[in-house]
Amino acid sequence: MHREANSNAAAQQEKTTLASTGVDSQAKPAEQKPLSAGFLVLINLGMVVTGSMTTIFGKIIDQHVLMPKQGANGETIMVDTEFKHPLIMNLLMFAGESMLLIILALQLARDPVAAARHQKNKANPLIFTAPALLDTLGSFCNFTGLVLISASTFQIMKMLCMVFVVLLSVTVMQKRYTILQYLSLGLVVCGLLFVSLMDIWGAKQGADQSGRHHNDQHSIIVGMLALIAGQFFHASHAIL
Repeated sequence: MHREANSNAAAQQEKTTLASTGVDSQAKPAEQKPLSAGFLVLINLGMVVTGSMTTIFGKIIDQHVLMPKQGANGETIMVDTEFKHPLIMNLLMFAGESMLLIILALQLARDPVAAARHQKNKANPLIFTAPALLDTLGSFCNFTGLVLISASTFQIMKMLCMVFVVLLSVTVMQKRYTILQYLSLGLVVCGLLFVSLMDIWGAKQGADQSGRHHNDQHSIIVGMLALIAGQFFHASHAIL
């Protein structure tokens, strides 16, 4: 009864707001025109550019810096220090994304009709708990992988999200694809496997030639495992 009363109150508030703004509440919404091909190309290009910039800036942050440190004899020495804090990078990314709430609040403040409809369609925040948790875990694993592997390998390995989306849609949602689509997916998997093995093999060859331990090779393997886990979490987020 209480939920029904709230729904009726929200509907009445929307009608009142629509009436005060001179909008017919019974009018059918105008049909949206299909997006032009040029606009779609621009959107996809923007996603590629901004995604690449995020990877490059994240890798720039993970650099060696010289930090002053007090020596044994009291003198100040400069120590080579690495910044490897994927959790902080994750928090910074979500802090930037939360700024969109400010834009939403400004838009709703300027448009009372949209504000009334937003209030009417407001969902229970608990519904978004699972997707938000999966997105957070996926981003943390991705930044962990970015710390340990090269930016080029990281950008290529992000294609794994598409592979996991297909696998989850087939196993969980019982969706079917054509033979050509499965062949394309297999080609993508072969390419990702080739890139991964070449990266690991290159680190091993470099360690053998320099006479160092295979710490770089182990770090690359751990980074790839973290990135695989991150892409699985992001694919699960997309399925939800």
